[in-house]
Amino acid sequence: MINRSTATKVAVVTATVSLLAPLTACSSSGSASDAGGAVPIQWWTWDQAQSVSYQKCADDFNAANPGIDVTVSYYNWNDYWTKITAGFVAGDAPDTFMNHANYFPEYVSQGQLLPLDDLMKASDFDLDRFAVGVDTWTYTDGKHYGLPKDWATEVWYYNEDDVLAAGLTDEDMQNMTWAPDGSGTFGEIVKKLTVDTAGVHGDQPGFNKDSVAVYGLMPMGLQGNNDQDSWSGFTSTMGWTLGDKPNWPTRFQYDDPEFKAAMDWIRSLSSDGFSPANGAFTTEIADWLGSGKIAMAGSHTANLGALTSLDGVNIGFAPTVIGKDGARKSLVNSNGDSIWAGTKHPEEAWKWVSYLGSTACQSVAGKDGTFFPSIAESMQVTADALKAKDIDVAPLVKLVDDGDVFTTPVFQRGGELDATLKPLWEKYWNFSAGDEIFDQMATETERILAQG
Repeated sequence: MINRSTATKVAVVTATVSLLAPLTACSSSGSASDAGGAVPIQWWTWDQAQSVSYQKCADDFNAANPGIDVTVSYYNWNDYWTKITAGFVAGDAPDTFMNHANYFPEYVSQGQLLPLDDLMKASDFDLDRFAVGVDTWTYTDGKHYGLPKDWATEVWYYNEDDVLAAGLTDEDMQNMTWAPDGSGTFGEIVKKLTVDTAGVHGDQPGFNKDSVAVYGLMPMGLQGNNDQDSWSGFTSTMGWTLGDKPNWPTRFQYDDPEFKAAMDWIRSLSSDGFSPANGAFTTEIADWLGSGKIAMAGSHTANLGALTSLDGVNIGFAPTVIGKDGARKSLVNSNGDSIWAGTKHPEEAWKWVSYLGSTACQSVAGKDGTFFPSIAESMQVTADALKAKDIDVAPLVKLVDDGDVFTTPVFQRGGELDATLKPLWEKYWNFSAGDEIFDQMATETERILAQG
């Protein structure tokens, strides 16, 4: 999943190469095979941890395929997409790369991705092996432009010492409930976890919302059209969906009255002093929890290893809230592996990408416990590896097994939507606009999505 931590490029040298050549020499425009050497295949990722885990797959693949030389390269998130785009323009993009659902529709429309259907048919590649993500990588033409590689879902990370001090238990955290009117245990738990500078908890008389030492909940005004890390776990339990269609929607349903009411309740946690004001904290979740200033924060499972191993802080995690119908609904995303349409070696690129989508590879990489594989058998390998570290992800796997997960719809013009909606979101979370702004947001999405 997403790792935005450092600005370091890690290029992992394969067994057949003793020194790392300049990137352009190993790119898809390279011609080592023309000189009698192995065919060079590049694979890029923005996830540093996965670059290490999938290097094990590259080592195994290169050993089994001496005519192909796969090189794994890592770039941080902010640089990654700039370099991918520059490669498209210059004609030297990586043969294969880890792709994100927000970007693939635009890349397909630009003719930059190779459809995989003929390659899958020729090699009898069965998509049924994947438990998560196949629909994410299917374009409007019905063709597939990526193979699912992983999945992540939202969880609540919490400071176990704060939970204990508030008189709460782990069972309380694992079974938080919520209804659209704000009732349920979630709101009460947030109040109990909040403590002012005089040591008064948020559910006690005399609590001073203007002088808070520990907020029970993180800032909820995060950006995102269907925010995985904050509010989607609430609104989804109402039956609300972002788009009017599962994929390729014509509008985002922000003007739904129930959605507005839910968002107003979530925003009220800030005005009541239980959650920081939007922009009050500029650091990331590890700093929020590590500093002791925030007791509970939502984030995706890609942060599981890092957050549960924070120095000096005992961090637990819990699934999303249980809705009024007794069920959870947890947003999942699935990254994938794609092949650049401009590669000079499509067959070799497919051989590598199909190996990335194999149980053998995902199980080898999954043993590190740094991501959740899309293949169920490999996911169990990861779950076992994490259980050995006293991290039990069985409740999260159960969400997938029980069908209590959902995905954000795939849509075009993601960049334009983000640029248009971001200032409107900021107005709402900063209390400079009321929930009437959601009508404007819905109208804007309809206008932008109509452009195709």
